[in-house]
Amino acid sequence: MKNEGIRIARPCSFYSLNRKLKIIVVKLDHLGDFIVAIPALTRLREKFKGADIDIIVGEWNAHLADRLKYFRNIYTYNYLRYAMEGGDRRAEEQEEKLLSELESFDIAIDLRRHADTRFLLAKIRASLKVGYKSFGTHDSDLDVCMHTQLEESGKVKDSDRCHMASQLIRLVDDIPCGSIDLPRLCNLNPVGTQIAIFPKAGNEAREWPVKYAVELCQEAVREEMADALNVYLPKSQSQLSAIFTRIPSVLVHTGLSMGDLIDSLVKNVLTISNNSFGAHISSYLGIATIAIYSGHEFVSQWGPAFGNTTVIYSKVSCAPCHKRLERDCPHDNVCIKQITPDHVIGLMREELGNAKERDAPFATRRYFLS
Repeated sequence: MKNEGIRIARPCSFYSLNRKLKIIVVKLDHLGDFIVAIPALTRLREKFKGADIDIIVGEWNAHLADRLKYFRNIYTYNYLRYAMEGGDRRAEEQEEKLLSELESFDIAIDLRRHADTRFLLAKIRASLKVGYKSFGTHDSDLDVCMHTQLEESGKVKDSDRCHMASQLIRLVDDIPCGSIDLPRLCNLNPVGTQIAIFPKAGNEAREWPVKYAVELCQEAVREEMADALNVYLPKSQSQLSAIFTRIPSVLVHTGLSMGDLIDSLVKNVLTISNNSFGAHISSYLGIATIAIYSGHEFVSQWGPAFGNTTVIYSKVSCAPCHKRLERDCPHDNVCIKQITPDHVIGLMREELGNAKERDAPFATRRYFLS
């Protein structure tokens, strides 16, 4: 088995459209490149009518960007100039200032084909990231990755016969934009700062060790992360109640009916769950969700599909194994056991810290489908 360590993913198939969609374009190249990109920028504006679109350009392209009247905000970052002049410190200072001014976006798209500026897209907070395959280290960050071929001296590629203006339009066309209306199950009703924890799953191979869940609760209490920790257990696992009730601020809910469970769950601001019902219902309701996944199946297939979700998992060569019992794993379930409470606590700190910046709970159930 090849074990490439722990990874973080934010798989989200649906994005709320109860407010204006927020899009940012990264276009850090030359004057001529900007002109060639105008058809793609026009297509982007037509495709997402009413969206707030921001753009990041070199200052030499700021006037042209302003003349288009497409953008809510125009940010400048002279990365290419600094790269040519060797001004690393100036580049870092401008980058730091730029990132401090940017909010979170629904879509971030890099309209530059080359890999040298892709690092900036990686640092922007966005639910969906779009760009060319650049054969660089940040290709794995892309949710929509347009196939291209590696440039080689003297070798003619298919893309060499297709104008860049058309290629950039095709990249914009690859961004999904369908929408559907989903039924609302209930309204969110957070009471203070409460955190939901689902320590069990449908089978053993998907379960984080219970002792890790206990350690997580203990550390969350020590750090005073929440007013209360709500642990949800199925009736068949009621024997675990005593383990959790020893911890101050922990409330255990066992064998709740579906209606009672949902009524309780919507009072939480964050859910911690295995690959189980808890992750999926919390994601659907719009509660921020951190899901802990084993190699039982791929996150890309079974990650929580709705709302604001983060999945922590291990990249192992034996996944997906589809095994049901812990004893059936020849590797001692390393894929989930190596995800320690410290890993999840770190994500919890980040999520709770971002909570103040997050949009209000969904007012409607209209979603952007990716």
